[in-house]
Amino acid sequence: LGSPGSGKTTALIHCLAKYIDAAKGDPRHDIPLYLNLSKWRRKERPRLLRWPGAKTGPIEVEDITELDFADWIIDECVNIKRAGLKRAVVTKWMTDQRVSLFLDGLDEAEEGFRKVIVEKINIFLRANPEVSIIICSRLADYEALVNTANVKLELESAVSIQPLNPLQIEEYLKAAKTPQLQSLLDNDPELKEMARNPLDLSVMALACLYSPEQ
Repeated sequence: LGSPGSGKTTALIHCLAKYIDAAKGDPRHDIPLYLNLSKWRRKERPRLLRWPGAKTGPIEVEDITELDFADWIIDECVNIKRAGLKRAVVTKWMTDQRVSLFLDGLDEAEEGFRKVIVEKINIFLRANPEVSIIICSRLADYEALVNTANVKLELESAVSIQPLNPLQIEEYLKAAKTPQLQSLLDNDPELKEMARNPLDLSVMALACLYSPEQ
């Protein structure tokens, strides 16, 4: 959990990289899968209506039951063409609980559909206790979901990414070789507060690097 630009996805990718390295060295290790929950949408199927003797008819959109979480994971993996994964293989991974799931973008999913997504994930968690799951979401959006929809993820713990402290900012600017930015921050409290956000800080550093006269 964290604010926009706080480094949620970056932290998730760092965890994923460690799991990938471990999986490469041990064929018995869980298989790490990275997916974005924003791609999980309500599914609809067009249906062509015809009357006796008519060649064509109007098209009606027919609602179908949303996939359960495991089926969605399988579909998403199979649809990643560059991965070349076979449905039977991914299905076996899921059935054997041999996966670790790294899921980004809960807050990017359809707002009215997030409650359904969380409920389906919780059902999966109860049925598959051996599967490790890490989920990223903006803190404000997740809190709004909990407060308005009265639903929350049934995970063991939550981590809230905190803003950068002054020492972390200073170390970053030294590594980025932008001492002029440190001077600007020291003389501008509002800019200094903005720099506590990793994304904002990196943009500031890039701006200094490409505009040294500024």
